[in-house]
Amino acid sequence: MGLQSIPTEPPPTDLPSRAQQADLPPLPTSPTKRTTPLLPKSTLLNSSRPPQSPSERDLLRDIPYLLLGLPSRHFPLTSSTTLTLPSTLPAPTISLLYTLAEPGLLYRALQEFIDAEEADGGDVGLVGQSLRGAIKVEVNGWMNLVAGIEAEIRRYLAVEGGVGVTLKRCAIWVREGTLGLRLMSVIIEDTQGTPHQIPQPPKHQFGLLGVIYVSGH
Repeated sequence: MGLQSIPTEPPPTDLPSRAQQADLPPLPTSPTKRTTPLLPKSTLLNSSRPPQSPSERDLLRDIPYLLLGLPSRHFPLTSSTTLTLPSTLPAPTISLLYTLAEPGLLYRALQEFIDAEEADGGDVGLVGQSLRGAIKVEVNGWMNLVAGIEAEIRRYLAVEGGVGVTLKRCAIWVREGTLGLRLMSVIIEDTQGTPHQIPQPPKHQFGLLGVIYVSGH
């Protein structure tokens, strides 16, 4: 008996023909690279909002005046303790401007207090002299801080489309200085009965230290 050849299976009949293969949809290709850069959420939100009037750039021009309690184009002063803010600004911007306006009004009140005491020229004693010296140190430090912020703002405004200085950043810069001005103002208010009068030593023990402790906490 000779070896018989192994029978081959018949070709399948369900394979598509060449004409049918030409009608098949093309294979999916890899997605194309993104041509639009990814933008942060804040940028996308700002682009969808109407433009702010006045703009933040315009407000920054008047921030040095606001920090010194001086009237300006966008922040007029109706009195020594009253400030008018633009009514067209959104609530977050108004909140930041309130934060920046508080130290300016405190500085103005402390400066008026120093000027009134120096014009009076009366004998204020050791406590009064120490308090006056502490207020002067705080006021001079605040003026130096405002000068530095003004230099940063001018540098930012000199370059069109510059970044780095915003109202929020200014509020962060003045946070510590505001606490010092607030403490001086609270000490003056709580240790004297009438304005523009150097306080005398407190009648109760540790009165001045108590004011400092409560103000710091």
